Amino acid sequence: PRHFLCKALQKGVYSSLSQLTVFLDDGGGMNDNELRGPQWQQLVGEFMPTRLGGRKREWSRANREAFEEVFIQYQPRWQQEPLSRFWHDYLFDWLRVMCEQVGVDVPGREEAVSIAREAGAYITRRVDSAFPGVVEAIRVLHDRGLVLHTASGEHSDDLTGYLEAMGIRD
Repeated sequence: PRHFLCKALQKGVYSSLSQLTVFLDDGGGMNDNELRGPQWQQLVGEFMPTRLGGRKREWSRANREAFEEVFIQYQPRWQQEPLSRFWHDYLFDWLRVMCEQVGVDVPGREEAVSIAREAGAYITRRVDSAFPGVVEAIRVLHDRGLVLHTASGEHSDDLTGYLEAMGIRD
């Protein structure tokens, strides 16, 4: 299904591309979440010691455990409420659980959310998890005049970072 539109375009099936709008899903559509997870762990390990101390390996392990704990806790809300209602709570809890796992002091709420957002910006702009051929296909779709939109269950800041890492934000 991911390659259907590109194949149809190559065969000339669509004559008026200006009428087509394509929505591209991030995780599972443009990017492989199986590749993304381990990279997040590694990049958390690079970023967090520079801000809060601790060791890279401890942060990487803590991220995996915090993600599982915090994501499971927030998953029902993710499916029923706008992300904007609880995003700061999620970021605080994600960082708090990691700090507890690593054994470093948990910053105050506002500082913790700020650090978590900085971490997200650092990480998403470095992740390399695009499915093979996706970047090229998106450029072809854009060059052929299709209106492109992205869709995702994640925060727009993270989606922006992933698109920038792929070199297709524009």
